Amino acid sequence: MGGAGMPGMPGMPGAGGAGMPGMPGGMGGGDMNNLLGAMAQDPRMQQYMQQMSQGGGMPGMPGMPGMPGMGGAAAAQGNTEPKYNEVVNITSLVQLQKIIKDYRGVVIDFWSPRCGPCMRFKPTFEGAARNNPNKNIIFCAVKTDDNRETAMSYQVQSIPQFNFILDGKESAKFVGADSTKFSQALGVLQAALSGKAYEHMGQKYKQFKPMNKLPISFESTGTINKMKEFISKFTKQSASEVSSTAAVQAWLDGSFDLNAVSKEAIDELRELAEIAEDKPKIALVDLFRLLILKDTQAEYILSKHWELIEVCIFGYISA
Repeated sequence: MGGAGMPGMPGMPGAGGAGMPGMPGGMGGGDMNNLLGAMAQDPRMQQYMQQMSQGGGMPGMPGMPGMPGMGGAAAAQGNTEPKYNEVVNITSLVQLQKIIKDYRGVVIDFWSPRCGPCMRFKPTFEGAARNNPNKNIIFCAVKTDDNRETAMSYQVQSIPQFNFILDGKESAKFVGADSTKFSQALGVLQAALSGKAYEHMGQKYKQFKPMNKLPISFESTGTINKMKEFISKFTKQSASEVSSTAAVQAWLDGSFDLNAVSKEAIDELRELAEIAEDKPKIALVDLFRLLILKDTQAEYILSKHWELIEVCIFGYISA
């Protein structure tokens, strides 16, 4: 285009700087390539183009928000699904709410890098996520420094705080880097979503009703002796069907003290419970319900045989 050319245009304001240079007036057709070349060399134009290519979007004009970017990091973030064996770093309340809506089990760690106990517990939390076998459970970390709204929504006053969500409702919550409480709460969540209760002959543990509504009363009513009788007889009869009964037999022949049940005996009792039927199975289920009330035994059951929580708690509730 020759002649007077196009009148000058004012520079375009940038997101936080001087903006793009204005287009000069009186521009002829031969000057167009020179102008485009100059604009391409302008540092501000290069910054704009780099931001656009990385998916950051177009910088906003005065009074208008920036235009969302296409592709790049923004697109990757939008298409990324949470993985059950990785920790999801939460950036907004909306993101966390969506995960809770989409997944039946959610474990949330509210933390801060300025919190000593938080940092010490971080490897434990990440390890639990890596070793998580259940695709229905997602582990989420909320950095409270950057997520005030999310922290306020969950009434976080002290950290670390851990929230356990089952089917959209809170199943457990505690404050502090307590590995025992964490294992117990996680064990209950895993058991609820395991989808199995260790079946035998088509029957599940929870189909066997407890002998008594109050398991602690066995110790005062003498029913526990009847339980011992069933278990002792079945242990001797089934010795050839399981890997070992030595630890259980030693415990049965000794004091039969619930506080003295060894880890080896618990392993053997669990194996016996899998093959038991009728009264022996009911007796073994009731025994586990008693053992879960003992701190040492409960901690081992939760860490090694967490599926028995369905026997001791959920089976009892549904009986």
